[in-house]
Amino acid sequence: MVQGVLPGLALAPPETEYFNAELYLLANPDLIGLNADQLRTHFTERGVAEGRRIIVPFDQNFYRFTNPDLAGLNNRELFDHFLNVGIDQGRPFSPIFDLDFYRRNLEDLNPEIITQLTPVAEQPVSPFIILDPNRPQPPSLNENLFNLFLETQLEVETDLDVEGLGVPVEELRNVSFSPFFDPILYLNQNPALAEAFGPNNRQKAIAHFALYGINENRRSSLIFDPNFYRENNPDLQAAGLTTSEQLLIHYQLNGIQEGRRPSLNFNPSYYLANNLDLQARGLSLPQLVEQYLLEGLEEGRRSSEYFDPIAINSLLIPQAPPPETPPTTDAPPPASSVTLLEENFVKWNVPVGGVLSYSFVDTASALSYSGPESGVGEVNEAIKNNVRQIMQEYDQVLPFSLVEVPDRPSNNGQIRILFANDPVYAYSYAPGLETGGDIVLSRNYEIDPQFSFSQSPGNFGYQRLVHEIGHALGLRQPNNYAGFGFAERPTFPAQGPRLSFVQDNNSNTAMSFNTAGVGVSTPMPYDVRALQFLYGFSDANSGNNLYQFDGNNFIGVKQTIWDAGGIDTLDFSALPAIGSYFFDMNEGGVSTNQSALNASTYLAINDPTQFPYSASSYGTYIGYGTSIENLQGSPVNDLILGNTAANGINGGGGDDILIGGLGGDTLAGGPGRDTFVYAPGDGTDMVTDFNPGEDFIALAAPLSFEGVSVEASGADSLLRVIGTGEVLAVLMGVSANTLSPANFVPYG
Repeated sequence: MVQGVLPGLALAPPETEYFNAELYLLANPDLIGLNADQLRTHFTERGVAEGRRIIVPFDQNFYRFTNPDLAGLNNRELFDHFLNVGIDQGRPFSPIFDLDFYRRNLEDLNPEIITQLTPVAEQPVSPFIILDPNRPQPPSLNENLFNLFLETQLEVETDLDVEGLGVPVEELRNVSFSPFFDPILYLNQNPALAEAFGPNNRQKAIAHFALYGINENRRSSLIFDPNFYRENNPDLQAAGLTTSEQLLIHYQLNGIQEGRRPSLNFNPSYYLANNLDLQARGLSLPQLVEQYLLEGLEEGRRSSEYFDPIAINSLLIPQAPPPETPPTTDAPPPASSVTLLEENFVKWNVPVGGVLSYSFVDTASALSYSGPESGVGEVNEAIKNNVRQIMQEYDQVLPFSLVEVPDRPSNNGQIRILFANDPVYAYSYAPGLETGGDIVLSRNYEIDPQFSFSQSPGNFGYQRLVHEIGHALGLRQPNNYAGFGFAERPTFPAQGPRLSFVQDNNSNTAMSFNTAGVGVSTPMPYDVRALQFLYGFSDANSGNNLYQFDGNNFIGVKQTIWDAGGIDTLDFSALPAIGSYFFDMNEGGVSTNQSALNASTYLAINDPTQFPYSASSYGTYIGYGTSIENLQGSPVNDLILGNTAANGINGGGGDDILIGGLGGDTLAGGPGRDTFVYAPGDGTDMVTDFNPGEDFIALAAPLSFEGVSVEASGADSLLRVIGTGEVLAVLMGVSANTLSPANFVPYG
């Protein structure tokens, strides 16, 4: 155990009451080579005055910045203040340790802990008892909380009697102490650190993040992702806030109050909109964050469109083997958010910004292949080109690069692709050593136009390559497909969380064997979020991107768009004038022809009901966590659904229905008889080309024409809800006296 003592009484000089040689050396690697006595001398004579990091949880710069009344103190005075005054006053002193949050979590574990940590002088006493003001006072509750953190998380000895609290130390060790740092998640997200420290070494995880990781763009909590926060808040970059520490501090001090989204996992707008009981409680935004971490996680509440714990967990491979005792029913066990966060999953040990290599076994290297397969050989050039294209698609959604290398003995790819005699059709190994990640294909189907791996996107063989590469990256099949002839080597525990049958189709995940319509060309929305949960946020396509579609890259194509940030546009103006179209700009939303929307049915494998479920025959899906701002419609009739961003939507030709959704949107119907749909609370839209002679305003319940007033505002007209005063829309350049009841219709 690391030795160390913190001051128990006020006004003690820190250098006489506190010193820890091991932690001091860890925080100051330039002092390597000094022995313990030399380190103590350096600490007392220079370290405090120089402002060196002298205790892992205490961040001197953070303490000075968040307590502006202390700005005039020198480094020694600042540290004295922290030890002797700041802890007792509950002042913030670290971006990764929150005294109040820690106390509330301890109370949830056992309220008696707080009672025992609270000195008698701070507890209610009889008015008849006279306290001696000259008697030395025991440590405050805050000091005891801090000492408990040091004892249980950093293994630093203090004067606190931890065993006397009557709670097992392991339970105390698992108590969360910050909304913005989770040591186990930090290790899971950084496999190189987990390998170096051990998968459960909280002490080294905390020390590493506090001293180094906070400035290395490393993911450290469910709530906050520095890369996501940076990419989705360009105003902060423009203001010079670019380092991970700066961004984390900004979110804690300002971003929460401003309602900014800090990560894919947590969207405060979504969380509040989808939990009416929390709205009724009137929680502030900081309270909303804490409620989610203290209560919502355990309750299984969804915190964003992206963070669906069961769907994510159904695609990941746990490190621990499944229990040997089979379940009593066929129903999958519940998968809470907490379970998902604490699990350690099979994946490649590749850092953010690193490289994962792949190669194709060739004639020469086949002779030395280490797997048990027979008849190992080289795949044909058409398969290689398909694999290369699919690898590019996966490369877009991963925070590291997939790079092809030559297949040579002792220098081949981490993932290897080969022919062999063993598979009936195809199988892959999960990530790991030796054959880990290798993809093994059968030669027998290359003459079959339906099942050949050489076929173009949309065919079964191409989809199976997408599927097998998913396995090689750490994804598993989301359900039990026993008995299905093409399901080989299912790298998943039979008792693990599963997708519901209505979700289990290839429109959601390439890992499903339930195919509705055409085969997939890319990893699908569920795959993207599972991989990013596993490996981290990808900043691909983070600029202002234009996605243009025509018949070739849209009709009959099933694909997913991942976009990390910027102001982006979907342009459908070049689509063929066939039927009508449906465009959904929301996360997970699909854009397709109306004739293909939910037009294909499938009977889910091993579903005892054999109920026919529906999914779209083809479509372009928006990845979870992707925000698309603008859309240009097709030449024919469109139904367009906006998202929560400030959308710019132009329907283009045809008779279009435009639903801007939440946020202040700018809408144009274009030529044709267009309908603009409104509901209470959606924000105020600007309609730039409303034609009273042919366009309509559709009012969703509970709105009605009688409850809406049309008011003149200069050359424009305002549509206002009479009961609340909410302005639904501004019809630009439209005189109020040109509107009549004929322009208003009910919606739905």
